[in-house]
Amino acid sequence: MMSRIPLLAGLLVVQLLLIALMWSGGDGQPTASRLLDFEEAAVTAVSIEDGEGDAVNLVRTDEGWRIDGVPADSGKVTEVIESLAGGSASWPVATSESSQSRFEVTADAFQRRIRFESASGELAVLYIGTSPGFRRVHARAEGEDGVFSIDFGLHEVPMDPDDWLDKQLVRPEAITRVTFPEGQVLAAGEDGTWMLDGQAADEAAAADYVDRIERLSVLGFAGPAAEDQLGEPVSLEVEDARGPHRLSFRFDEESDEYVLRSDRLPGEFTVASYIVEQILI
Repeated sequence: MMSRIPLLAGLLVVQLLLIALMWSGGDGQPTASRLLDFEEAAVTAVSIEDGEGDAVNLVRTDEGWRIDGVPADSGKVTEVIESLAGGSASWPVATSESSQSRFEVTADAFQRRIRFESASGELAVLYIGTSPGFRRVHARAEGEDGVFSIDFGLHEVPMDPDDWLDKQLVRPEAITRVTFPEGQVLAAGEDGTWMLDGQAADEAAAADYVDRIERLSVLGFAGPAAEDQLGEPVSLEVEDARGPHRLSFRFDEESDEYVLRSDRLPGEFTVASYIVEQILI
């Protein structure tokens, strides 16, 4: 009996090694397939669709990510790409067609369909489906059978374009001159002090006012509004490190917010009333 113990122990060790090799791929470390097989830096466009026919399209330019031709929140876009393309996906929780339908990761049923493109063409299509738990979703890459449970939340790929917009896109940089609607001019003198129509201005008040404009943030894209519900435009001429430009504000009676247009950007944006009123005071 004693002579069989070493033999049995040896067989057990061999079995354990075989199991380890099967799960590790032979290198001693557990391996997990990547859900998406491309480099994050190669992505130049991302389109996000829901099951209702809505879509958000993001495009990378030399100046950063854009949505509808204006600056998007580049950090948010990059974070999503890195989360989905940068890590491993463990092992699939299912592979059958019936399970793909049940977890809503098919071309006919999905919570999100995300297309990643490069300069040379499509990189991958990812389906995001049901959630098995907190900050977990089922996902499947197009052309693959495996359904994975990944660390991701549906809220990270919202369908409202406002959620992707860079809310600081109209902020001036280092203002040196402001021309008010009535024609008065607030300008920085050669010594850095502020002058109002050529006379010394209250430094604290001038600095506070300029700071309000430099911290200007938008709420989102302005939707179409009837002309009769918008007030007359009130404009500021602002000169900053990038040169002169115009900021025009119109009060929207229906939303009780202001609609802002900058001649540096296409489109119009909404701004909270209390912010604009501090600027136009």
